[in-house]
Amino acid sequence: MKIAFAHFQTLNVPRGIERYVIEISSELIKKGHEVHIVAGKTTEQNHCYLLHPEARVHLLPHWDWRKKSVFPFYLAHFLQNKYDLVFVFFGYCEGWAVRLSQFLGGNSYAIIFQYPLAGHAHRYNEFRRFSAAMKADILVAVSEYVAQGVHECFNVWPSVIPNGVNVDHFKPESQSIPSVRAKLGVGTDDRILMTCCSLEPRKGVQHIINALPKVVAEFQNVCLIVVGDGWYKAALSSEVKRLGLSDRVMFLGNRKDVHELYSAADVFLLLSEYEAFGIVVLEAMASGTPVVVSVGSAFPEIVPEKCGLRVEPTDSSQVAHAIHSLLGDDALRLNLGNESINYVKERFTWKHVADSLVNAISEKIPADVR
Repeated sequence: MKIAFAHFQTLNVPRGIERYVIEISSELIKKGHEVHIVAGKTTEQNHCYLLHPEARVHLLPHWDWRKKSVFPFYLAHFLQNKYDLVFVFFGYCEGWAVRLSQFLGGNSYAIIFQYPLAGHAHRYNEFRRFSAAMKADILVAVSEYVAQGVHECFNVWPSVIPNGVNVDHFKPESQSIPSVRAKLGVGTDDRILMTCCSLEPRKGVQHIINALPKVVAEFQNVCLIVVGDGWYKAALSSEVKRLGLSDRVMFLGNRKDVHELYSAADVFLLLSEYEAFGIVVLEAMASGTPVVVSVGSAFPEIVPEKCGLRVEPTDSSQVAHAIHSLLGDDALRLNLGNESINYVKERFTWKHVADSLVNAISEKIPADVR
């Protein structure tokens, strides 16, 4: 099949949807499909080096993508190029463009919902325009939690196909731990807590910081590394200073060595208010690092009790207790880490995701159309 992934930011920012496109496009190419990446042209294409060499990239011009200026270029592209299936993630620009091209006799398309209805109702409403959701050939949700929102909004149940993780890249790397710790200025006996996310309030980094004084009271050799960037960083930094934790919290920004950081960490935490899925949690689990996550949204679907701990993120005592239980029990951490590695390999590889997508396509789109 000739398949396109249309997402403006694919090659520009290191978030979940972008990594999804990069990884799943590679798997589909391995299966013999012709894959095209249709993205916006930006000044810095950070992720070109991650693409499969056979992926065909189309960079569309624009003058201000926030004002939907890329829409006519998406529409022109879809009218000029015939694909068997186009995957889109957002309604504005790419979603509307592919829907109109379908109406004019062009491409079939699938919508992959990578975000929940909670906090993102406007994204769902974008797909009401031009009946984009109802006319899509395939609807996919990355978790049952997200599927509930799709059904609530459009009164139709999507296929549930979880995200994945690159288990060849994210794996235990004990040999790199001494050098990683040395670069961080962390001693061999120090305990490292880690989180990795965009820095915005709903991701819950502030909850980890607020629990840290209780952790430090019992483990004086603990530190927190925060991987990621965002507008909320200044507020987080101020809170760290207010609590007197400046020597224990490191803001590392976006990193290319995040796979090594997972292995070097003793505990990984993601205390989001809500999460459609949480690829970074799978990455930590694949690396053999025990995880602590929030109790709600999609987390129960990806973190069973045998693989990690779930807490109420706003309860600093509960968060601290979970960290205490892991840092104080080497055998528990090892057991959770080993269980997590096996669990991810069995259920959440990108090959599994690609197989499920191909099956969904086969069920929804007749062979003579593909």
